[in-house]
Amino acid sequence: MIKLIKSLKAIRALRIARLLRFSKTVIPWILNAINTRIASRIRFGYDVGRGYIKGVEELDSALEMIAGDAPRTKKRLRQMSEKSKSQVVRDLGLLQRSYPGIATSVKTKSTYQNRY
Repeated sequence: MIKLIKSLKAIRALRIARLLRFSKTVIPWILNAINTRIASRIRFGYDVGRGYIKGVEELDSALEMIAGDAPRTKKRLRQMSEKSKSQVVRDLGLLQRSYPGIATSVKTKSTYQNRY
């Protein structure tokens, strides 16, 4: 009985070893799928950051209506929006430097969508 179990384990090990020869074709496919997923997430984040900047710019233009006659409120809101905008612009710059192809594709895609 023990010899049977050992022989079954040896056969299982040989089967696994036979499967390892397929790793040469499977590993590049898996890496390509992972890289595609990462690129799509970075592209999405870059697009969200650009949208955030546009939203902050629209907020700045409508700040007079929002704050009314309260100068302290206007000043505080303007400081908060400028601070967050500068952080997002800095992060988008880092992304653009690290992944120039992704930044270009997002810009091209948004230009194309705005045109039609």
